[in-house]
Amino acid sequence: MFRRRGVTLTKALLTAVCMLAAPLTQAISVGNLTFSLPSETDFVSKRVVNNNKSARIYRIAISAIDSPGSSELRTRPVDGELLFAPRQLALQAGESEYFKFYYHGPRDNRERYYRVSFREVPTRNQTRRSPTGGEVSTEPG
Repeated sequence: MFRRRGVTLTKALLTAVCMLAAPLTQAISVGNLTFSLPSETDFVSKRVVNNNKSARIYRIAISAIDSPGSSELRTRPVDGELLFAPRQLALQAGESEYFKFYYHGPRDNRERYYRVSFREVPTRNQTRRSPTGGEVSTEPG
């Protein structure tokens, strides 16, 4: 009997988590998660879509990696090797725009890998009271 209650409770908790997670599924859409830049070109663009119900700011960060996989060694790319524009992009709900990537590194036969991270930042300014009574502003910068 106790075992049955645990199974029912587990199912109820799982259902509650799934229902609560549903509103959180709206986010950024960047299409294919893997993209490549052929050696004969030095430019590629990546479309970003804001699937949220409100405006968002999207920021990008790039790190060089030794090889894709679970044990990546991340380093800072050599200055000027892989450029991108813009650094951040503000999109209204449903809008889309392109991030552009420019390769200005060595022209050789060596494959290079980069981890491109897109981060979503809410645009509204939130002011909260700290425990000491002061106000803390969390405006995106």
